[in-house]
Amino acid sequence: MAATRRRLTTAEIRERVRHPRLDLPEEPTATAVRYLEERRALEVTLPTAVAMIVPIALMPELEGVSPEILRTVRLDAGGWGVIWDALDAQYEVAGVLSLAV
Repeated sequence: MAATRRRLTTAEIRERVRHPRLDLPEEPTATAVRYLEERRALEVTLPTAVAMIVPIALMPELEGVSPEILRTVRLDAGGWGVIWDALDAQYEVAGVLSLAV
């Protein structure tokens, strides 16, 4: 029988975000981003294959933006920025992730 892994507490997650492992880049990048219309949220996938979901409600600049526009989200070439060309809006991946913790 496999051992059950203990779930991290919110405090432990915040501590790991503040003090990441040394082998991770200083500034996080993403490998994918997409808009989840049913959740009205962004899904940001990191190079470690971890996906974080961040509600659009935490980004006041996007309040009232249509789902059609939100679906056009893309990453910049280096994976550092989350971009909506139609809005001329860009967030750093680090900034988006900081909203989730």
